[in-house]
Amino acid sequence: MIDINEFQNIRKSQHLIVLDTNIILELYRQPANISLDVINALKKIKDCIFIPRQVYDEYIRNYHEICGKERKKYQKVKKELSESTRKLQEDIDSKISEYRKHNYTDITKLQNDLYQKIKEIQNTINNFEHGHKTEIQLNIDFLENDKVKEFVDFLEAEERIGADISFSTRLSILQEGKTRFDNLIPPGYMDREKIGQDKYGDLFVWKSILAIAKEKNTNIIFVCNDTKEDWWKKDKEIPVNLRDELLKEFKEVNPFLDIQFLTLEKFFSYIAEELQIGKSKSALQLSAIDDAKILLNEYSTMIEQNIEE
Repeated sequence: MIDINEFQNIRKSQHLIVLDTNIILELYRQPANISLDVINALKKIKDCIFIPRQVYDEYIRNYHEICGKERKKYQKVKKELSESTRKLQEDIDSKISEYRKHNYTDITKLQNDLYQKIKEIQNTINNFEHGHKTEIQLNIDFLENDKVKEFVDFLEAEERIGADISFSTRLSILQEGKTRFDNLIPPGYMDREKIGQDKYGDLFVWKSILAIAKEKNTNIIFVCNDTKEDWWKKDKEIPVNLRDELLKEFKEVNPFLDIQFLTLEKFFSYIAEELQIGKSKSALQLSAIDDAKILLNEYSTMIEQNIEE
């Protein structure tokens, strides 16, 4: 992926920042402080944002379900862990009853010691919930008020959403998609198990990128967290850049323009630096996620060897 200097050079040129569906839906999954900072940053550069119609349509189809699941997860932590602790105690009680029949030495002391540990576990769960009460409430409020949908509506009002894909264009892309999938030509062939037009979603997005770049005579930064091989060229599972085939196709349509791919973590670290929020908690959190992925990749072989040993 491009470094921050290359990113800054593109930002000085005529360009559009294209968001994939997974980026918008990811805002539901991130902690609220991160998502709010990302949304606020994107609003500041709204005139450079472009949402392909396919991305918008996919978002509209999925946001209710994703938002609902994310709301429920904040109710799960204490409930599920407390239930696991209760089951553990029941299992211990059952085992202790068996051991008593065989006259194990100090079995009562063992039982009391285990009860004490279980009590400590439950206290740890309670303390976690209490210590994160403000953060949890912020996340719940963010989701209940659906700040992501509010942001998407804002982009629609600002006319940052692509036009509907005509029937004839859609039909042509579907016909082309079958040929591309049969020959493993990116993007999207990793979705070939999906049903109907859904399997060609990535191709619709890609065609929109090619078209808007040509129409606006603009460079492209595509922000995408779908790191499958039908989008990205990789180094040991770490996404490095867009596939060579995609770059070649883009250049054939737009020979004097440039396109770059970035993940959300990398994009936000760069835009946070530009907007002077580079040292915010959100920027640091996302950068840490990105750094952890790289470190895990670098040391994966050593970790696997140590596990085997």
